Amino acid sequence: MDTYGEYQFSSLQRELLENKIISIKSDINADMAEYVHNCLLHLRVNDSPDIDVIFRCEGGDVLPGFQIFDELRLYPGNTRGVVMGYSFSMTTIILQACTERIAARNALLLIHNTILSGLSTKILRKPKLNAEAVKFGTITDERVQQILAERTGKSMAAIRRAMDREKSMSAEEAKKFGLIDKII
Repeated sequence: MDTYGEYQFSSLQRELLENKIISIKSDINADMAEYVHNCLLHLRVNDSPDIDVIFRCEGGDVLPGFQIFDELRLYPGNTRGVVMGYSFSMTTIILQACTERIAARNALLLIHNTILSGLSTKILRKPKLNAEAVKFGTITDERVQQILAERTGKSMAAIRRAMDREKSMSAEEAKKFGLIDKII
């Protein structure tokens, strides 16, 4: 394993990084956010070349997802997001940070309302805590809707309807909706 700062890249991650590729293929969580963060730091130190971000992920946690989204959005080089297989949930939101959004012909993409995981029964039993969880979910949904509206050109109402449906979209449907720019 090679290291960058205190982060250890596997030999495959290092090889991908040398070829200007970041692979997002496991759950969106703190570990994935740390991996992407360190990849982007390494690339910034090396003149911020254009990169490919390969997506094949079912999604994951919102807060690490927003961190990855912001870091990709603020990366100085061009980012080409390529969906191979599937991009569900938070992964589809992260894809929207890429300069160019591409999907393989047989790829599936999914957007849906925020799922608040890790809710304890304590939160559900206490109205004040329950209200705070609902508020957090609402704020998160609104931010996701803003991101999707900005990138797709759809109205917030159209975005909300699509998120409520929780239906996977084919590459053709995702292109028509505005989630991707091109099908390969």
